[in-house]
Amino acid sequence: MSVFFSDEAIARLIQEDVPYLDLTTYGLGIGKQPGEIEFSTRQRK
Repeated sequence: MSVFFSDEAIARLIQEDVPYLDLTTYGLGIGKQPGEIEFSTRQRK
């Protein structure tokens, strides 16, 4: 099963979350910790 989100859909999701506090980050006390992301594509460029 494949899930795809358009750039516009991702932007809307982020805009919905921006005005509110991230309770998970706040509760864990990790707001100042550097984050890490890893991703890959199925197709070569």
